[in-house]
Amino acid sequence: MNSTEENIRQRVDGGETSYVSAAEYSLEDVLGQFLALYSGMDFNGELDELGLKRFNSTRRRRIQREFQGLSIALWHLALCKSFPDNADLFFQEFKKKSPVTNSSDSSGEEMRLRIDVYIELMQEKKDTDFLPVAGYLADIVARDNTDMPSLRLKLSLIIRSLYTRIFTKLV
Repeated sequence: MNSTEENIRQRVDGGETSYVSAAEYSLEDVLGQFLALYSGMDFNGELDELGLKRFNSTRRRRIQREFQGLSIALWHLALCKSFPDNADLFFQEFKKKSPVTNSSDSSGEEMRLRIDVYIELMQEKKDTDFLPVAGYLADIVARDNTDMPSLRLKLSLIIRSLYTRIFTKLV
């Protein structure tokens, strides 16, 4: 493999293999793309799918914050896969510049901790298996009479869907 080929990163997009050169995208391009995607995420569909009714606003807000942190961690995972040489730089810059992680109140610190938990949960299996993350989320989402295996599977599919959406719109 020559040096040009080494700079090319393989990426799966919509079931087809495509190649993306990490040098083609600037930090601003990558951050801007994710911030645009992130700002449009409201997670209402995911919350509805979990059976969280709209009148249960306190619980929905809590789970929505979890999905926000999870989405940022999934973006980090997608960065590592697509831009292994620059992923940490891109992610650190996002954490520095993003209002989500830089609030002057305690919410910024809470979000940074939440993101770190999700990154740690995905450390071993990366994007091959989201069941560890789903199990963690299931403990937060579950009610007393919840069928936990079914909930973990449903959450795993929701997480896979979020990851796919983030990965395919990475750049």
